[in-house]
Amino acid sequence: RDRFAGNAAVADQARSVLSGLKVEDLKAHPVQRIAAARLVPAGEPENLPAMPAPMLADARDAPFAEPGWTWEPKLDGYRVLAFIDADGAQLRSRRGLDLTAAFPGIAGELGGQSVRGMILDGEVVAFDAGGRPSFGALQERVQLKTEREIAVAERGAPAVFYCFDLLHFAGLDLRAA
Repeated sequence: RDRFAGNAAVADQARSVLSGLKVEDLKAHPVQRIAAARLVPAGEPENLPAMPAPMLADARDAPFAEPGWTWEPKLDGYRVLAFIDADGAQLRSRRGLDLTAAFPGIAGELGGQSVRGMILDGEVVAFDAGGRPSFGALQERVQLKTEREIAVAERGAPAVFYCFDLLHFAGLDLRAA
């Protein structure tokens, strides 16, 4: 059971639970094929870079649809780079501040990945009582200092990590891919 589970018969559903598209929509906008060679990065292995810059969002007046572009709503969190290696995961702000201790649940889950040596670009978000992303809730959360305070916050209102991009993986720099 997941957040899409319900009592209606799956065969009676006209739209995808993820995209909201109908099969007819996919026929009108066919999936663009990608050459298999583009799906497998290649190149000279390198060490993890010390602090690559995250891609930052651009604001627009309205959503748009152009080939090769995508957009997402503003999450109102902290932009974070997650560095994952044999020692676990470290979370750093875009200015290089170590946020690992403030979000041990996220660091623990990311550190459990089976591949060592990757950098994820994403955003840590906390939610208000109504379930909406809240910068205020995140600021309150990051002010907690003791392990006990952080553990209580982890249980009551855990922060989440939205991953936007995989910058480095298993020795390969993917930023140009």
